Amino acid sequence: MKNFVLGFLLIFAIAGCEKATQPSGETAADYLPVTPGSTWEYYYNGPYAYGMELIAGTDTVIHGKVFKTQRSDVWNDAVNIYRFEGDDIYEIDPKFNEELVFKMAPVGTSWSSRIEYDSVNYAIIKSSVAAKGLTMEVYGNTFKNVIHIKSLKTNYYENGTSGEFVFNRYFAKGVGIIREDVEDGNTGFNGLKTYSIK
Repeated sequence: MKNFVLGFLLIFAIAGCEKATQPSGETAADYLPVTPGSTWEYYYNGPYAYGMELIAGTDTVIHGKVFKTQRSDVWNDAVNIYRFEGDDIYEIDPKFNEELVFKMAPVGTSWSSRIEYDSVNYAIIKSSVAAKGLTMEVYGNTFKNVIHIKSLKTNYYENGTSGEFVFNRYFAKGVGIIREDVEDGNTGFNGLKTYSIK
């Protein structure tokens, strides 16, 4: 009986410690605060280097769903469209495909999305929460509470061939996406240089 009580107390203590290390009250929106007027300046340092500033616009409601946008200072058009649903963030492409790009979930959680290019060509994207609680430096700026989402995208073509690549997104709490890169042997990455969250 004594050993049982001690074992129960030990489990309770461990559970209490684990709970204490998990941030409380976090939402998916904390990791991609697309609030109107907020800005993010990105710079890609690989081949064909370029920079771009994204500006969050006002929310748009379509069929009862709320969509948040980021437009480019270069093209003055929406380049990123997101939909938030509970602990999930979906990115919408021009054909209105929805890719689940972020999930507020434990490390190791995985999911998949299907993107239709047309009636015969499509892609399957398998993603997972690779790491949480990271501290990262991007272009001299240090970001804490970073979540790493790792994805494998496989394209399937009409002629029966396919191609795949792995890409990574890093989301910082209170900031948004701070870095994106593709595991293709190229060391270049798209990183956040400056930002202003309204």
